[in-house]
Order: sequence, then C-alpha cells, then structure tokens
Amino acid sequence: MPAHVFTTRDGNAYTDDGFASTWQRAMAKALADKIIPRRFTFHDLRAYYTTQHKAQYGGLPELHADSKTTAKIYDRSRVSKRRGLG
Repeated sequence: MPAHVFTTRDGNAYTDDGFASTWQRAMAKALADKIIPRRFTFHDLRAYYTTQHKAQYGGLPELHADSKTTAKIYDRSRVSKRRGLG
C-alpha cells in the first residue's frame, strides 16, 4: 500500500512539479466550470480542515510535534486585534 495521499496513474508519488501542474489544471477547470469562486492553494485546505477539526472536536489535530506550531500556522479561528492606521 502506498504511503502517499495523491498518486499518479501508476501508483507512484507525484513530483513537486507534477503535483503543482495537476493542481493548477484542477483549479483552472473548477474556475471555468464555476465550481469555485476564486483560487486557493493546497495549503489553504490544510488550514481550513484544521480549523474545522477545532470547531468540531474542541482542539487542534496533531500536525506538528509542538501544538503551538499547528496553532500559529493553521488555526484560522483566531481573532487578531489590530490598531487602525490613522
């Protein structure tokens, strides 16, 4: 059983360039077919589902050895307070 989430037709892992090319073709088709309103990155998916996991289960999944790293990089439910520019 392969240890890869996405594989080529032959069951091999994609190269970085191969995955990027496949992702861009999928994005272009989804935009053209009006399936999605705007582009997003594969990294955005990880952040989205990490945030969904937190909302459903009350905590972040273990994606990194240090949970602070997961929270800093992927948790999109945090509210950041910023001062105005004036």
